[in-house]
Amino acid sequence: MKTCAKCGATMVPKDANKFVCEYCGNVIQIEKELPKEECILQQQPVTQREVIYVKDETDKSKAKLGCWMWGFCLLIPLLGLIMFFVYKSKNENDKATSAITAAIIGFILAVILEAGGFWDGFWAGFYGY
Repeated sequence: MKTCAKCGATMVPKDANKFVCEYCGNVIQIEKELPKEECILQQQPVTQREVIYVKDETDKSKAKLGCWMWGFCLLIPLLGLIMFFVYKSKNENDKATSAITAAIIGFILAVILEAGGFWDGFWAGFYGY
């Protein structure tokens, strides 16, 4: 049984190819169905997807300090502090953060080594005391 698209009521067959709604009078004409052996499958053309490669403008290797500069900032915390302000004024925040991190770690290591008496023993062994 067919249902009406307008009101949803059941449609009554009028002819072999026509259905009429009892309530609203909507008429639906059905085309003659082809037998399955006469049907031909038509394959739709396959559209290819377009792949777009976009270059990443943020170069990760230049975003942070190199290992040599990081090492210098670690050994000389004052250099790391100066480099922090230089890179901060140039709006290179990743390099500034890396420089201040190395300076802070270097300062903490210097305090720990000084408190542990490392340098006294090092220089005493160096000069042969």
